[in-house]
Amino acid sequence: MLNMSLTAVRTDDGFSVTGIGAGTDYSISDVVLLTILPKSDWENYTGEMVGELGSGEIALAASSACEKGMLALDNETYQVKQICAYPETDHDYLDDMADDSVFMIVPDREALGQIFTELKQDWDEERVSLQIKYNMAFDIDGTAEEKVAAENVLHAAITAYNDGHPSDDAKDSYSRTYVECRAQNRDEYYSLNGGLLFIGLFLGAMFLMVTVLIIFYKQISEGYEDKERYAIMEKVGMSNAEVKRSIRTQILTVFFLPIGAAVLHVVMAFPMIKWILAAFSLNNTVLFALCVAATAVVFLLIYLLVFALTSRSYYKIVGNQV
Repeated sequence: MLNMSLTAVRTDDGFSVTGIGAGTDYSISDVVLLTILPKSDWENYTGEMVGELGSGEIALAASSACEKGMLALDNETYQVKQICAYPETDHDYLDDMADDSVFMIVPDREALGQIFTELKQDWDEERVSLQIKYNMAFDIDGTAEEKVAAENVLHAAITAYNDGHPSDDAKDSYSRTYVECRAQNRDEYYSLNGGLLFIGLFLGAMFLMVTVLIIFYKQISEGYEDKERYAIMEKVGMSNAEVKRSIRTQILTVFFLPIGAAVLHVVMAFPMIKWILAAFSLNNTVLFALCVAATAVVFLLIYLLVFALTSRSYYKIVGNQV
């Protein structure tokens, strides 16, 4: 699939790609991943047919709602003639890179080259190189080791080709070739993030154990102090059921007020955490919310277990008063 993929910023009438990163005032929610490709390549990629597009006409496919009309791309304006279905296979991949992604479908490869030439005139090469790419994907059989070995052989061949065909952006934007393998990327991803995951799990488990021990010690020590108080409460007329209810309320408050406050803090900080994650290209808000909810449920179950053990010990210390 021949395409030009770049980062753009939403404007009132379209997108700006040359201004981003050059001191432009914009919000991260305005950043979109814009992919420009010819009509024929889109049809081969998705299997969806696009109507005839004339000069200055385009079709759009976006992960968010879009409408027909006029769309500006920096200094040029195009007529949106058709709205195409967004490819579902790209949702998970592209949603992790930006809040919104847009496919801009142009009439042919000549139109793509013309847009490339126009953008190149005002392009800031210090940000990132502007390139037209041809993506080819292969689904090969074999074990992960065999796939990595195949990638290494192909990578060596492509490296030799690149060395013999130095890139000259002024003449040829297609001259650089590279290859990547999902199996190798997976190994690199696990090796990079596995250590961070272990540290996070270790620190989380350690702080949880410390918290549980502190609460358990506090309740047991207070049990010895409260034993005589509950005896006095029964002597002045409180029934055994009322004493038990008072103890249960006290222990429930001590245990579940902290976790309730923690959940409230996470809810209030949710928007800020979402923007921090977006800075690392982690834009799946639904997944983040599910992870927060799952973590809260796990902590709640652990608290319930510790509550049952602590309350039983507390009742034994108080003794005959309950």
